Amino acid sequence: MGSQQVPYLGIAHSANGHLFSFSPSDQGDRFNFNKVVTRVFSGPRTILTLLTAATASQGEILSLPRPANHSSYTLEFFGPAVRCREANSTTADRINKAIAAGEERSSTETIRQVETAYHAFVPAVSSDHDIAGQADVRFQLLANASNEVWMAFERYVNTTGKKCHHEKYYQVCSLWNATYDLTLSWENDFQKVSGVWNPMHEVSYPPVDPPKAVTEMTRHAYSAFFWALADQIVGTFGRFEEKLLNSSESRYFPLIRCPIQHNSLLGSSDLAVFFDYNEDNDACQTPYTNLSAQRRQDVDRARGRTMGKLIEELSFNLTISLMHNDLLT
Repeated sequence: MGSQQVPYLGIAHSANGHLFSFSPSDQGDRFNFNKVVTRVFSGPRTILTLLTAATASQGEILSLPRPANHSSYTLEFFGPAVRCREANSTTADRINKAIAAGEERSSTETIRQVETAYHAFVPAVSSDHDIAGQADVRFQLLANASNEVWMAFERYVNTTGKKCHHEKYYQVCSLWNATYDLTLSWENDFQKVSGVWNPMHEVSYPPVDPPKAVTEMTRHAYSAFFWALADQIVGTFGRFEEKLLNSSESRYFPLIRCPIQHNSLLGSSDLAVFFDYNEDNDACQTPYTNLSAQRRQDVDRARGRTMGKLIEELSFNLTISLMHNDLLT
């Protein structure tokens, strides 16, 4: 049997950076500036955000081009990866300040945010003020000079013997360059992808004011990947108290302001405390059998894994899913 070419992800090639990142020239975004070599990073291309949303919502690798109905091959390439680790004490303090500021912004005369079960944001500092703590879909501004997501969430602690005991856990997820070693196979309509990735080094955010030189477009492409992924996980989960008019009583209600409500990370074990707020004000561990049918589906999809594990899996799945579109190979 003769040899046959197979597609592989082209994100690590600088010549392909413009396919992943929208990076106009430093002189403007006009056709006559196409040959200018100094580029300004402005975010991911729409195809990247669409593929990210599809991969995150399905919780699995998208369908890839197949050589034949019955086929298999191995593949090696460089690509982006996300690694998550526990935050140090300095970062945890900054996250706490961001949470406090967010709770203050969310409160009014009659409504008060009383619990923050999840808070994630892209740390960044603009030239005139600190915007690091705003947990929202990231601003379309050059101030977001970071390839990290900082987050905090409530996690049950089972070592104390107290059923309802939970503590805040702080985490940082960052962008890395990695090597991918994969095996892909197809049997009729069934696709199987297995393999590993090995981290090499962290990838820093492109400079806001690029030097007058040839731009490193690979860094732009990797940063665009992280931007699109981060947009799937930044936001807040909280519980609010509303004082009822003409009454001394209050009512409590949960509120999700985060794209996680639309993707497969929703079933993470690190979000269990938030969903248990609906069962008990002290957030007790609700038995699986007492969960609603929809919540059980979410939990089953996550298979009891933490946010860190699920975010790293999403990064792996997304890197491979980019090959779903032949423009990116």
